[in-house]
Amino acid sequence: MNEVEKNIIFIDGECILCDSLAQFVNNRDKLKVFYFSSLQGDCFKKIISKSKNKINSSDSLSLSTVILYYEGEVYYKSKAIIKILSKLPFPWKFFSFFIAIFPNFFRDIIYNFIAKIRYKIFEKKTTCELSEESFMDRLI
Repeated sequence: MNEVEKNIIFIDGECILCDSLAQFVNNRDKLKVFYFSSLQGDCFKKIISKSKNKINSSDSLSLSTVILYYEGEVYYKSKAIIKILSKLPFPWKFFSFFIAIFPNFFRDIIYNFIAKIRYKIFEKKTTCELSEESFMDRLI
């Protein structure tokens, strides 16, 4: 299976919070629905250029955005988090429905605030935690 056929969560490779998200998903995704890759890598550029729904520059994407490539569609910020949680087992699937009740603009205000302060709270990491053995077959 090549990258375009996989469901990939793209995260900032230097962010401890993003790394925690990947570990959280990896530990709960028993069906191995998701793969993981860095926003800084070539895979991200390749996938985004081939996706069905293009992201335009007004979306102001940066390394502070979790991006999900799922079945040819691109999701980012709170929509990516909701989609990821919806594919995990109970109670996370239920939690995704609860979060989705709130309007997108409100969810993204909270998302952007957390993204803005994440390095102040969690700092940057110097090594990739995703290189652990449990991730090896899911890294791209």
